[in-house]
Amino acid sequence: MTQALSTDAALGLKLESSLWRRAVASAELDLDGSPREVAWTHGSLLELYLLRLLVEEADPITADYPLISIEEAKKQALKSAEKNAAGGRLDPLVVESTRRQIERYEKWWRHVEWQAQLESVGRRQNPEAWANVDALVVKILEKLPKTQ
Repeated sequence: MTQALSTDAALGLKLESSLWRRAVASAELDLDGSPREVAWTHGSLLELYLLRLLVEEADPITADYPLISIEEAKKQALKSAEKNAAGGRLDPLVVESTRRQIERYEKWWRHVEWQAQLESVGRRQNPEAWANVDALVVKILEKLPKTQ
């Protein structure tokens, strides 16, 4: 579900709050696993919290169940980044994989050529929401050590 949301975001599509909620709930089920599994889970959660910045809040189906705030999502993303980074001591691939995933937001999906391709098919990423994503990506990457 995280990958589906991520792909939709990159393509300038609307992110459904109900799908976002299900993805978070699904990921949270794995927080009871081994330390390595928990580190991987925090990689998924940090991306989901990052994606929360792009979820449209006006969803009449789930209006009785408000989403976490943008500010809370930012805090949770950074906490999950720290936990993912700590898990890198158990398996460096955990952090390396998460870092590559998050770098895509910065290097691919915000690239001028990507933006031009979206515009050519009548799609556009929300500039204000993506500015928030850009700022949070920088903070997340600061918490995820480079491996090699």
